[in-house]
Amino acid sequence: MKKLKLSSLERIVFLSCLSSLSLVLDLIFKKLFTSYYILRFFNSIIWLDGFKLIPLFFIPLFNRHYFWSFISVSFVEIIAFCFRGTIYPYNPLLTLFYGLCLGILPIFLFSKYFDSFLSVYWRITLICCLYFITYILLNLFCLDYIFYNKNYDYLSNFSVYNKFLKRFVSPWIYIRFLSVFFFSGFLTYIYLTIYRQFLSFYFMNHTKI
Repeated sequence: MKKLKLSSLERIVFLSCLSSLSLVLDLIFKKLFTSYYILRFFNSIIWLDGFKLIPLFFIPLFNRHYFWSFISVSFVEIIAFCFRGTIYPYNPLLTLFYGLCLGILPIFLFSKYFDSFLSVYWRITLICCLYFITYILLNLFCLDYIFYNKNYDYLSNFSVYNKFLKRFVSPWIYIRFLSVFFFSGFLTYIYLTIYRQFLSFYFMNHTKI
């Protein structure tokens, strides 16, 4: 990926805008999923949460510092948790994996410029799959441990198949995971379209200046 020549202030502004846009998209889609049954049904079998990830894929274009990218993305996840109004407690492990998958991994995978669809597709698919496994499944696992198995010893009585896999890992989870590969293609198309339009607009204006 091409790196734009930006000042430190411009990097901070762009990084804040991208992180905030991801937060806004997350809250919008969460509201839509809770308000409309048909969207909630489709989201249960098709992974539609990926729309909020699109702004974070552009972070390497403006920022190559792993630490600040990790901090900004993790902070967005914390703010999103506060706005969701969930009854479940805050889990710092989810924030950690969220920052690793969406803050550090995009910079590592998009360190070079890739213009072909397949080159971008497999990178976005890898990020989405790791996000699905480490964030979504880990969230279900932690909820199962905290709320369903708190009355008995975890190590001696917890059966992974009976207590967790049987409850959460239904055929719908497998279908939803497979949909990640198809939905990543759609995200790749959106990403490349915005990326090319932005570069043409950016360099056109800087050439005039």
